[in-house]
Amino acid sequence: MRILWEAGDHGDGDPFDQGGGTLAHAFFPKQGEMSGDIHFDDDERWTLGSYSGINLTQVAVHEIGHSLGLSHSSVRGAIMFPSYEGYRPNLDLHDDDIKGIQALYGPAQGEEGRELEPEDEWIPGSGSGNPVITALINLCSNCSLM
Repeated sequence: MRILWEAGDHGDGDPFDQGGGTLAHAFFPKQGEMSGDIHFDDDERWTLGSYSGINLTQVAVHEIGHSLGLSHSSVRGAIMFPSYEGYRPNLDLHDDDIKGIQALYGPAQGEEGRELEPEDEWIPGSGSGNPVITALINLCSNCSLM
């Protein structure tokens, strides 16, 4: 996994836009040489612990989710929601994020995961898991946080 600060066209087929649009992107597992890599747009104003600028921690956690194999979520407030919604001083994983990573890797060692009922089964990007509101997100070769 490589973490890079890039600007404009940086050779991966997904150029940055000089600030304010795409903040970063990451490559899913099993994507060849770039698997797991994260690129941050160097033209953004990155900050930590501030309402001004773009919070690096929040964007990094989102992109690490992609590096681990998570798709976008349709649930506002989830780390994997596809747009930056401003600084959150009490950043925490949403239940949808937790269910998503546990669906891929299981619960943390020494801890029991929340047992999913059949009607509560997690579907990538679905939010609550209810198939009526499921919005299937196709995996792409890389995914951008916009």
